[in-house]
Amino acid sequence: MICRLKPGEGAAYASWDDAEMVGHVTALGVCLDKTERGARMDWREVQITLTPSPAGQVHWRSKTFFRFAKTVVRRYRLADLFAERFTDLD
Repeated sequence: MICRLKPGEGAAYASWDDAEMVGHVTALGVCLDKTERGARMDWREVQITLTPSPAGQVHWRSKTFFRFAKTVVRRYRLADLFAERFTDLD
């Protein structure tokens, strides 16, 4: 998934908690640049809990990597979460 990121795009490092039915995000990252070998990322530690819809839980449970739908990005206010942690980036 990191190989698919474009400079300026973000990623979340997270794990699924089946008992609580939530996703725990432990890092947010922004792609700074790409090379043929991969991406250079700027990661920030966070402690964020996301509560997906039943449809979203399927992605958390069954996929190693996935892209959030645009509606989910808005619902989780991911742009705000990134802006709060990456005040030094445009």
